[in-house]
Amino acid sequence: MSLAQQRLLRLSSIASSSTRTLHFSAVRQWQGFENERHYEPGEDALKRTWHGLTYDFRRWKRRYQEARNDAFKRRHPIAHMKHSVMDHEVFPYRAEVLIIGGGLTGSSTAFWLKERFRDEDFKVVVIECNDKFPTSSSMLSTGSLAQQFSQPEHCEMSQFTAEFLRHAGKHLRVLDSEPPSVDLLPSGFLHLATTEETAAEMREHWKLQLDKGARVSLLTPPQLRERFPYLNVDDVVLASIGLENEGTIDTWQLLGAIREKNLTLGVQYVKAEVEGFEFERSPTSPEVHSLMEDAEEADEDKWKRQRVIGVYARPQMTDASARPIRAHLIVNASGASAGKIARMAGIGTARSGMLAVPVPIEGRKRTRFVVHALRRPRRHAIPR
Repeated sequence: MSLAQQRLLRLSSIASSSTRTLHFSAVRQWQGFENERHYEPGEDALKRTWHGLTYDFRRWKRRYQEARNDAFKRRHPIAHMKHSVMDHEVFPYRAEVLIIGGGLTGSSTAFWLKERFRDEDFKVVVIECNDKFPTSSSMLSTGSLAQQFSQPEHCEMSQFTAEFLRHAGKHLRVLDSEPPSVDLLPSGFLHLATTEETAAEMREHWKLQLDKGARVSLLTPPQLRERFPYLNVDDVVLASIGLENEGTIDTWQLLGAIREKNLTLGVQYVKAEVEGFEFERSPTSPEVHSLMEDAEEADEDKWKRQRVIGVYARPQMTDASARPIRAHLIVNASGASAGKIARMAGIGTARSGMLAVPVPIEGRKRTRFVVHALRRPRRHAIPR
């Protein structure tokens, strides 16, 4: 082999070895995310317009690339591995529906929205605070399912809920995984009336419940003694007991099943805490405090001119500051904190009008006793 051929072979080997070490991976910093820029009203109008016009194109391009590199393709899965495991929209900037509270109420609202409208561009965001989950209303609830109500809407909603929970494994099943269980334990609730006035109301409610399709039976004191001989019914005038669609469920398992199903439907859960609301005011309206002498009247007029367009949520991260999330619709599903969240939006702070009516929800202490009865009486048959 000549000297020229040896040099050529050496150069080709060096080139091939260097090519094998080349890679195109890069670290994507927080400033590189698509939703990192927040423009205040009136700030840099040209850049703000350009950012909004090109946002849809950048999102379409990213989704197209992710679809091409889908790792779950049947043919050549290794050749279609994802280049990045990070979400480009870790903290959302806007959403069509923003739900405050990730408990049963908030997660169920998100489930039915995405169940009926499965559009990827219809973004549903749920804000939850994991630190408050152990003391939330969903977790502390006994998970009771009842049919005996005095309002027709409550009876209809309860029957729909009972039918949904009976087939929860079908509704909340994810692909080919095992159907989730909510541990539905059928057990009728017994309501007692100790006065004639209460018994008359119970009869009226019983008629309403029958009209709505509920199966409820009225029991007189002799019937109570026959069915439940271990009860003292000396001061009982009338009783009602549910015969169907009543019992208890495991709220932990139900919430976990709904959340897992929501993730597959495209619902985004954000671990954050709402610290305030973002308002939009008319640019032509002057500052009312400079025109009115009464400060309270000026505050009331200020609330009337404002419109809620989003929230300020602080992520559950070290030294994180609150960031805005704008939405077309905001659902307050924060349980016992619903009144506090409503006051942040100005509800209940005015002296007159609709904003003067507060949300009548507040946290109160409640005690429940769990008794472990080893020698409990046997379960008696319920009349049908």
